Amino acid sequence: MKKGTYRYYGVLLGLPLESPIFTYRLEEDDTSPEELLGRVVLVPLGAGKTVSGVVWSYQGTVSPLPLGKVKSIRKVLSHPAIPESVRKFWSWVASYYMCSLGDVLRAALPASFRPEGGQRYMLPDTVGGEEVEILRKELGRSYFSLKELRQLFPDDYADLFSSWSEEGSAVPYEKGIGVAGIPAHERGWGVSAQVHQPEMLDEVRKSLKRSPQVLKALDRLVSDPEGSSLFFPTLADVADYLGVSTYVIGRLRECGAIEEREREEVVSEEAPGKKPNLNGVTPDFRDHQILLLHMPHSRADERVPIRHLYEQVTETGGQVLLLFPTLDRLREVEGEIRQVFGASYFPYHTGVSQSDRQRTYLAAWRKRPGLFVGLRSAVWLPLGALCEVVVIDSEHRGYRQWEPAPRFTASDAVLVLAGLSGAKSLLVSSTPSVECMAQVLRGKYALQTAVSTPSEGRVSLQTVSMRTAFDDNQVQARLLSDVMVSAIRETIAKREKVLLLYQRPGYARSIECHHCGEQILCPRCHTACRLSTDARTIECPLCGYKSTLPARCPNCYHPSLRPVGTGIDRLLEAVGRYFTGVQVTTVGSDDRVPRADILLCPDYDPSIRLLHQVSMVGVIQLDLLLTLPDHRAAERAYRMLTTCRDELRDGGRLTVQYFSKSPVLDAFLEDDYQTFIEHEMEERHQLLFPPFCRITDLVLEGKSQPLISRFADRVAGELSRLLPAVQILGPTPLPVSKRAASFGFRVTLLIPLDVALSPLRTFMQSTVAGWVKTSGIPSLRYYYDVDP
Repeated sequence: MKKGTYRYYGVLLGLPLESPIFTYRLEEDDTSPEELLGRVVLVPLGAGKTVSGVVWSYQGTVSPLPLGKVKSIRKVLSHPAIPESVRKFWSWVASYYMCSLGDVLRAALPASFRPEGGQRYMLPDTVGGEEVEILRKELGRSYFSLKELRQLFPDDYADLFSSWSEEGSAVPYEKGIGVAGIPAHERGWGVSAQVHQPEMLDEVRKSLKRSPQVLKALDRLVSDPEGSSLFFPTLADVADYLGVSTYVIGRLRECGAIEEREREEVVSEEAPGKKPNLNGVTPDFRDHQILLLHMPHSRADERVPIRHLYEQVTETGGQVLLLFPTLDRLREVEGEIRQVFGASYFPYHTGVSQSDRQRTYLAAWRKRPGLFVGLRSAVWLPLGALCEVVVIDSEHRGYRQWEPAPRFTASDAVLVLAGLSGAKSLLVSSTPSVECMAQVLRGKYALQTAVSTPSEGRVSLQTVSMRTAFDDNQVQARLLSDVMVSAIRETIAKREKVLLLYQRPGYARSIECHHCGEQILCPRCHTACRLSTDARTIECPLCGYKSTLPARCPNCYHPSLRPVGTGIDRLLEAVGRYFTGVQVTTVGSDDRVPRADILLCPDYDPSIRLLHQVSMVGVIQLDLLLTLPDHRAAERAYRMLTTCRDELRDGGRLTVQYFSKSPVLDAFLEDDYQTFIEHEMEERHQLLFPPFCRITDLVLEGKSQPLISRFADRVAGELSRLLPAVQILGPTPLPVSKRAASFGFRVTLLIPLDVALSPLRTFMQSTVAGWVKTSGIPSLRYYYDVDP
């Protein structure tokens, strides 16, 4: 073989381009071109920049480009090739979800194998060598960027980074998060040790003798049974716990009662694997590759088939992928899974360190047998020996990836990965989606229903018609019926928590003039503005417009503006006034459970952990969920009611308030899921919504609302003309924009099942791309949202 002769390869780079495959060359050697397909390589891009890529295709020994434009591959990492089934899966995701293959690569390849950008990497103290010592001495720290590594070792940096990456030593650096063998630290606020020393406490009390509120807060800190182990992520959490103002928190800081510190969390050693002694349903796939296991009246932890998973791993010696929709559902059973699987347990989610995630990725890459557990990002693991996929609660919205691209649904996509890998798929749910039940009717899924024990008598269930309650003057604190109030009082009397669900953000839904009756409208989209949380700012729920609440009516200039309707902040205010001496607060987006007695949650999908810590759940207005502009609204309402009922502790109470009786509530009260599914199927069939069609949204965003609006109208009209078989809805304005300076419109395509998707998508992508190029609109951005 002649020295200096080259082979040419197409290398996939993680760039959001229509064609992210670039040509690079590699000097010929004894390695066959087929062996290089799927290998991760480091290649130059631009001036002095090194990026990672995957060898995607072999282009022969003749350069497809002028020789001066083809650069050489700098380094072929020694990792195995990405399995062919996984590469086919990437291509399918890019095609089906109408995104760039470069977006898929960025999602699929972890940061430790993508040295581009500003990513920094850390080496644990256990890694040694002359180069490591030089790096630590020159930088004065253990973490580095590839640019810094290249400056220190211009000739060997690629080889150094490659070797550290391959052995799993170089892991992405995150401030405050440790690597292998180093405990992670979380900064926050805790109780100072001095307040638990009698002599120091007396001094602090003397300094606060003229501040009774501060003294009262101090006494509560001192008397707390958790003592100096109390820890709060933010000062706002301390104020929430004590029920005091920021002034009191400031005084507590000044006197040294609370201090900023780190909370150390050391992950305990994994217990060795042991054979489980667990009861569980044995899945019966029959002749199908996909089984839907319906487990009514089950709790979240009961739906995890640990015995079946253990048997699959031990008997097949292959890889099993277990997906959860949210981290709180995974944490319910993670300890038990760790204990059962020991060293064969491979976590891949945000609840573990970057080092653990990297070890899991390498184990999947090297075809190590075991149980791989994670959230939606776990579908990107390069599992080359996949034998089964198990998806818990596949209908949960947590499987949906919204931003960034690729915008995909993990519970659907993973079934394609399983099919390409020759693996079976098990979907476990207590309330399967309408789409899944439709696949059962079509014969694509097998259905197995587990024998269930109804929860009758375990949880007390009450329903209240708010129309009747208002007519009989039996409503307190704006929206609490007397039945709800009585249940809340009884729960608090037992020193137990109450959770109230109310999905209406802000303070009030609109602002109206008492004198002329006019509402304040958004000047951009003429939507009724709502009063925000601080009760001083108005905001548009569609376009995000914000302004200070005017002192006078813009129409008649009369000073008689008043809030109309009840947002969750106004309800919080009213409940706090009504239940004197009781702590009331709202629940944040995290899974932390506040210490208040009454919790208000703006989400109708509360976390499992939250449900386990309360004894009563009150649904303030079920109709709010049923009237959402979503064809899955009824399905999600039924699922919410079922989850609250099944996850509440024994002796708990569920009180549901409604204005209009609905088939959802009737089916729930009668515990008749089958009738509910049949009703939903009939309604969707009449309206031709999924599963009787496919939905694709074309989203257009930009900084000029008039220009984007006119362009969206043009696109919708042209698509209606060019695609007569497809129903076009919209354009409709997007809800409050993710970016304050951006406006967006959505054009929805309802695609009949008999229309071929592949040619339709190809036509749409090329046609819309042409319209965008000739639009003349600066900063115009567009993307597709498939199966939203």
